[in-house]
Amino acid sequence: MTFPLQMTAPDGTVLAQAYIHQMLNYRYHWHRQEYELFLLLQGKAVFNRGEEVWALDPGDLLLTNPGCAHASCARQPGTRALILRFSTSAVPFAAKPGQCLSLAPCVVTADHPHPQAGALRRCAAGIVTELIQNDRFSSLSAQSWLQLLTALLCRHFAGPMVPCALEGEGADAGARQITEYLRLHYAEKITLNDLAAFTGYNRTYLSTFLKLHTGTSFHEYLTRIRFQHAVHDLTYTSKTLTEVALDNGFPELKLFNSRFRAAFGQSPAAYRAHLAPELLAQPNLGRS
Repeated sequence: MTFPLQMTAPDGTVLAQAYIHQMLNYRYHWHRQEYELFLLLQGKAVFNRGEEVWALDPGDLLLTNPGCAHASCARQPGTRALILRFSTSAVPFAAKPGQCLSLAPCVVTADHPHPQAGALRRCAAGIVTELIQNDRFSSLSAQSWLQLLTALLCRHFAGPMVPCALEGEGADAGARQITEYLRLHYAEKITLNDLAAFTGYNRTYLSTFLKLHTGTSFHEYLTRIRFQHAVHDLTYTSKTLTEVALDNGFPELKLFNSRFRAAFGQSPAAYRAHLAPELLAQPNLGRS
């Protein structure tokens, strides 16, 4: 069995992928054009979604919209979750280019019960079971489970339209050039003017282009990249908090502390203090 398990369309497009995640320390990331359903199977976990913080027990689940930064962390050894990511094209809802339907109201915990919780879990389990079976009928059956899942989500948890990165090869090529520049220079004092000079676009066009093709603003995207590296440094190095802040593009510790607290619901010092050696994964700064 190979993970992630993948569901593909006849043309080879990946419609969904699933895997069982052995949870350890935080990995801060986001998905440009995919929803993510997180179902805790065993153990205890904390899930950060945008500026929300959720304490999760087995059976709890929540959905993260495309482009929404999120991270999860085990609170005890042996914590596992089922992760199901599916494309915006799998959601049967008409939307303008650059928009998708928010399904973020989908949060099911002991404090936030929902009568469709069992059906959602069955759909997720059905998709994984069929993809593992991998016979000549598995793809058809897995797609049926996915259609039922998205119908349940749209019927019971639909929110407003939210920004979503555009698809398309030309758009992706332009966006990749910009995001690569930001990933190389995130630790520096970068402004929109600097990026405009690099690309040759004017500020107004560039700001709109970034919003359409990354799903977020220039400053938000840059801050996310800085957080990815800052979390890595807090976890795997002995740098002081000031060094972590300055080495990752934050001009002062006070600003770093406030931004980190808003994203993770705790200070950088508290995050580092809660790290347990047995819950540390190998360093990974893979892209989202």
